[in-house]
Amino acid sequence: MRKSILGFTLIELMVTISIIGVLMAIALPSYRQYVVRSNRVAAQSEMMNIAALLERYRAVQMTYPMSPSEKTKVYSATQYPVSGGAKYNVNLDSTDGLSWIIKFTPVTGGTQIADGAMMINNFGQRCWKKTDDATCDLTDPTQAWSSTK
Repeated sequence: MRKSILGFTLIELMVTISIIGVLMAIALPSYRQYVVRSNRVAAQSEMMNIAALLERYRAVQMTYPMSPSEKTKVYSATQYPVSGGAKYNVNLDSTDGLSWIIKFTPVTGGTQIADGAMMINNFGQRCWKKTDDATCDLTDPTQAWSSTK
């Protein structure tokens, strides 16, 4: 009487491992791009929230916050997200009381570093430059958030 042998051969195991390796080589970069894109969209949403807070402040005070203490009353965080690992540095520039610019720059060494900087101003102009540069041009329509890149 013959016993049946259970298990896998070495060839079957190596073929399975190579298939898994190919699938991972395809899936991992796509997943990383998805994570970077979702972090950018969350930061853009936070920028819109800050803009709403600034407009609310102006509706009450008849001016945008100018001093650092007034700015911290509107938005006190210097990095986004506040909890967990920071992905962006936050800069709120409003020195004359008549205008403001919110700038999010990627944290050095973070996952967003190659995704570029984002800005929005009180006129509703928004820009995102997908390079390592720390600035983008608010008046350039090709750098708008809504433009496809």
